Amino acid sequence: MPSFIIEGGHRLKGDITPQGAKNEALQVLSAVLLTEEPVTLHNLPDILDVNNQIRLLQDIGVRTTRTSPHDITLQADSVDTAYLQSDEFLLRCGKLRGSVMLMGPLLARFGQAMVARPGGDNIGRRRLDTHFLGLKKLGGNFHYDACRQVFSITAKRLKGTYMLLDEASITGTANILMAAVLAEGTTTIYNAACEPYVQQLCHMLVSMGAKISGIGSNLLTIEGVTRLGGAEHGRPPRLPRPHLRAERDRLRHRRDGVRRRPHPPRRRPRAGREGDLLLVRDLLRHLREDADGRAGDGLGRPLRRPRRDPPRGRTSG
Repeated sequence: MPSFIIEGGHRLKGDITPQGAKNEALQVLSAVLLTEEPVTLHNLPDILDVNNQIRLLQDIGVRTTRTSPHDITLQADSVDTAYLQSDEFLLRCGKLRGSVMLMGPLLARFGQAMVARPGGDNIGRRRLDTHFLGLKKLGGNFHYDACRQVFSITAKRLKGTYMLLDEASITGTANILMAAVLAEGTTTIYNAACEPYVQQLCHMLVSMGAKISGIGSNLLTIEGVTRLGGAEHGRPPRLPRPHLRAERDRLRHRRDGVRRRPHPPRRRPRAGREGDLLLVRDLLRHLREDADGRAGDGLGRPLRRPRRDPPRGRTSG
């Protein structure tokens, strides 16, 4: 069996260039479908999932020009929407979990999307409810073919709305975000993911002409536009990201024998009172009025009011 023999006690030195993150790469690659103009991406990781996503875009009809293993220019000016319904496309989608990120851009620009149940690593519960519920609130109509295990969604015109995500899903936030930038009106997303991957996607969309506020927080507001233009994304100095900088400092202090005490983490900005009210509204949505006017629990059973004991010194009856 192959093995590594590691001899410690030697000081490390030299320069390294961190390559881009896979999660961010899959999102920004999908975002090129939002425009017919060329989009140039830099610092893409040269790994299997990213290359498969690029090959999937090429099959759809996206033209690509690679200037280096990590830099590429893509132009989605001749997308073949008929190919989206082919068995070959659906088979490839089923092997790549990043294919689910195509739903938002395809729905926003072409009014239709079809994606097979995505594959990917089996690392626990990785549901897609956040994607589907968010796109449905924007006006998408879903259909699931159980025999082919295919999700299809159509919409004549997406419209902005208020939504509260049931979980701060990174890919779910990104998918909804890419659909909302071309929706009519204003979309407000509460409990949005605010990780660096989502932030970088927001910055790229803004450079393409999108109007997004609240970047880096859990509350995103998107004003829809009619079209997006080309952009260039990913050039340094974008790195190091905050978490890479923290890891770099930790290794440096450990090397120099310095005891380091981390500062307490900053609190994430809350969505505000509107977010709290929206949460209460969604909770109350499960309450229904029974035929006799009493509040029910949605299953036809009346809600019981808490029994109050009589004040001291008094007797009931």
